[in-house]
Amino acid sequence: MAVKVKGKAMLFDAEKCIACRACEIACLEWNNLPGDDTSFSPTYTNPQYVTSRTWTTIIFHELWGSSGKPPYWVFTKMQCFHCLHPTCAEVCPTRALHIDRDTGAVVWDANKCIGCGYCEVACPFGIIKLNKETKTIDKCTFCNDRVKNGIPPACAQACPTGALVFGDYDEIRAKAEAMHKEGRYVYGLHEVGGTRYMIALPKGVKPKDVGLPHCDTTKPAYAKSDTKDYGYRGFVERVIAEWVSIGVVGGLILAGLVKARTRKEGEKKEG
Repeated sequence: MAVKVKGKAMLFDAEKCIACRACEIACLEWNNLPGDDTSFSPTYTNPQYVTSRTWTTIIFHELWGSSGKPPYWVFTKMQCFHCLHPTCAEVCPTRALHIDRDTGAVVWDANKCIGCGYCEVACPFGIIKLNKETKTIDKCTFCNDRVKNGIPPACAQACPTGALVFGDYDEIRAKAEAMHKEGRYVYGLHEVGGTRYMIALPKGVKPKDVGLPHCDTTKPAYAKSDTKDYGYRGFVERVIAEWVSIGVVGGLILAGLVKARTRKEGEKKEG
């Protein structure tokens, strides 16, 4: 019998998205975000990607049709994927990043964040960014404040075409699995052990076609060999402890050298 996963999830249907960007505006308004300065680009994507000031953005992809068919557009909504096993929370030395027990959203405590940037490096999707003004991280919260009060995320509520569906995790996952059986690739079903935000691509379109990173393990491959048996948090704490130890020993050595030099200079004066 499958184990039920508590909390919420959201499914983005790329076949229904018309790139109206209502989700972007709703996110900025609800979270009181300043947004980023925009400019025209050959890809029509604006802003270019997620930042600490823009928590979600619609990425435009122009793909070539097969067998002489004309090119066509595929739109993907990028935001925090709210992983079931978030590496960002695992590497956080202060436990500022954590999973909300009720909703499953990956949230953070700004008062605990020290701006070390470990989470930014560990995020397999390149979503987490440091806010240059506050020196702490900023990212999508899954509108945790709304969800806890029975209201769907601002982006989902603003979507005019039903491209965003929000609900209980098991319900959303069932929809995603049904799409997968129909031959559509649903990004987030298996990547990094599963995510709460999933993207259902059009039939025939693969993640690499729209720039989605290849992540098929529960932890990023680049970190696996380094962490060994310590786990991410243990690895970070071990590194910090080693540096502290080096600092203490180095300080004692330096203090000893200074004291010896002072003693020699005193002996010379006396002589």
